[in-house]
Amino acid sequence: RLFLPDSQQRRISFVSPLTLETEAALPATSGLGHVYSAWFDTVAFVPSEENGAVLVYDQERRARGADIPLAGPGARGTVTPDGRKFYLPQLDDPSLAVIDAQGRRLAGRIPLASPPLAALMAVTFGICH
Repeated sequence: RLFLPDSQQRRISFVSPLTLETEAALPATSGLGHVYSAWFDTVAFVPSEENGAVLVYDQERRARGADIPLAGPGARGTVTPDGRKFYLPQLDDPSLAVIDAQGRRLAGRIPLASPPLAALMAVTFGICH
């Protein structure tokens, strides 16, 4: 799936990479960040600067779920190779938000000494795909 976040129009579009047609255009907010696909590509997480939350999209139903409220805007995050967790650095609260991708909820926070710039995965499964 191709995701097109549009902060100006406050929407995110799901586009078929095969037909290049829009399959769904769903409500969003302004200040949209990267799109992170997780949990066997069934859910997409999109951080929003506008409300300091993570917008949740069900990829199978092409529907917006309940937002995950956070302390503020996030920096560049990452998804674990198995798709179970989404880590999002918090800029206003020096921590790393840990989101349970299957449960689509905030699972916890990892406190840090200062706001992180990014969360990246290293030495993952080592599988070339």
